[in-house]
This record gives sequence, C-alpha cells and structure tokens, in this order.
Amino acid sequence: MYIDACTRLELPYDEARQRLLSVQPENGRRVSLPVVGLPVGKDVEVELDEVFDGNGVVSLPVRWKATWPSAAFPSFDGELELTRMIDGSAELWLLGRYQPPLGAIGRALDRTVLHTLAHDGVRQLLDTIASRLQHPSQAA
Repeated sequence: MYIDACTRLELPYDEARQRLLSVQPENGRRVSLPVVGLPVGKDVEVELDEVFDGNGVVSLPVRWKATWPSAAFPSFDGELELTRMIDGSAELWLLGRYQPPLGAIGRALDRTVLHTLAHDGVRQLLDTIASRLQHPSQAA
C-alpha cells in the first residue's frame, strides 16, 4: 500500500541538505517506532541506502521491518526525500510502500482501519525525523 507524509522545515534547503547528506548507509540498526494510539513502541531493523543528490532533491532510500514477530507488523520500503521549494525553503517527505501484516487478513483490515493507523504512524515518524534534522543537538 502506498503511503506518504510531508512537512515544511524551518531550515533553509541548503542547510537541511548538508545535514541529510551526512547520513551514512547503514544496515541492521534497531530503533523503536511508536505504535500509534498505544504507549509502546516496536523494535524494527532499519536499512539506509546511499543518498541521491540532484536537481533540488535529496533522496535517502529507507527500509524497515519489525523484529520478532515480524509477520505481525507492517514492513516499509520507501524514501526520505528533501525537496527545494522555489523560495529556498525545504519540504521533507517520507513516502513509499508498506506491506500490511498478517497476509490476507491484514490486507482486509488495512482497507478498513489499519491504513489510517499506518498513515498516522508515518506522520509521527516524519515529524520526529524533521525535528531531529532541524535540532540535531536535541536528538541525543
């Protein structure tokens, strides 16, 4: 299922670009993503690929899948994309495809309720990434 979220950054594009270009490719990092609506998170393994930089767009391929039990949680394959706006400001996008959990049952639930939860989760994650990009000293 396709999913995306976008936010406008407080940073000028050139500064945000430099910060995003400093991200190194990485495989297997474990992070905890929030489960929307619940006071818990889920550990996922994240894979970051090579950053692409060109024509006012910086794109960082990103994938994640849940740690055990991985079949009970969605996986994601997409990009974190920084776009230069005409006024020199920047938009940050998280876009891609996710695979609902639990096979056919998960796909049916996705059509009714899970897609909204997934979108809220992507929005929350994008807001966290944007905050860390804009305020790296507070990211620790």
